[in-house]
Amino acid sequence: MNKQESYGNTVIIGDFNSLCAEDNNRKQQKLMEEIIKSHLEITVLSMLSEKPMSGHDIIKGVFSRYMVLLSQGTIYSLLSSLKEDGMILSMSNKGDMRIKKYICAGEKIQETQEKLIEFIDTMGYFLESIKEESNVKKLPDRFR
Repeated sequence: MNKQESYGNTVIIGDFNSLCAEDNNRKQQKLMEEIIKSHLEITVLSMLSEKPMSGHDIIKGVFSRYMVLLSQGTIYSLLSSLKEDGMILSMSNKGDMRIKKYICAGEKIQETQEKLIEFIDTMGYFLESIKEESNVKKLPDRFR
């Protein structure tokens, strides 16, 4: 049962801890969205290194993994740029030329893997240094 309290013109429903948890979840989700959007190329390349995907599959995959909704314009613009740079290839399904699947380019797979490893190592170092400097002892379970 929700507790309801009034403070002047403000009515608070629920308890303080649940309100703080909800606020923290929103902050974490906003931060996750900023991280994904800032590192979208790496995110997409990591997904494409797993299997061929359409732009729609990538949008769904990012949403299911990170709860971040990306626009079609954002994804297809990035896919076009990656294709121009030779990082990925596109292929059409037999019988349906409208649907394209994207995959890491054969000659660029090693470069893509090196880029992913470099990113993971750099972010690991970055996060560890923040953890050490700020004496953070425990990371939330969702980040383990």
